[in-house]
Amino acid sequence: IKDLVPKAYKPKKGQVQMELSGKVFRTFNASITLDEQLEKMASEDLEDMKPEQKLKFYNDCNYQVAILCNHSKAPPKNFGEKMEERKGKIEDMEKELKTLEKECKKEKDTKAKEKLQKKVIQLKTRIGKAEVEVQMREKLASVALSTSRVNYIDPRITVAWCQRNNFPVEKIFPKTLRAKFRWAMDEADEDWKF
Repeated sequence: IKDLVPKAYKPKKGQVQMELSGKVFRTFNASITLDEQLEKMASEDLEDMKPEQKLKFYNDCNYQVAILCNHSKAPPKNFGEKMEERKGKIEDMEKELKTLEKECKKEKDTKAKEKLQKKVIQLKTRIGKAEVEVQMREKLASVALSTSRVNYIDPRITVAWCQRNNFPVEKIFPKTLRAKFRWAMDEADEDWKF
């Protein structure tokens, strides 16, 4: 039994990879999956996205890796309460938005109307961010994204994707991981491919 060596199939290039340990196989599998998921959306399409939408896209791709690697976790005990609280805040903001829009329509003074319009735009942006956050939290409640991101995915894939799409790597890797993956940040540029 100890002499058996796992084999892996590399679907991207059609090559058989021999003599891979379980850890190396999982790392390879996670990395190739993330790379393929990230390539599904062209950089031109990502250019028009807001930063929170880019983060959601990245997390959706990482979600596929976490599912593949079976990285699950139990949702926090107060998860339901927190989600209801967040949804309540969104409803409050939507009510406030309706009130502001009504005030804006009634306002005769140009300067006051411009101020109200600015507030409406800012509030719509806040609502959009809050809705994306709620969607992400609901989807990721029982999946541990950080396990695959920290332990299995080649960090150069993430660094290169961030550089190609003008997205701050700080949003994905906190300070401690940036220090741990300094080598990847130095090695990978926007042209780097897995």
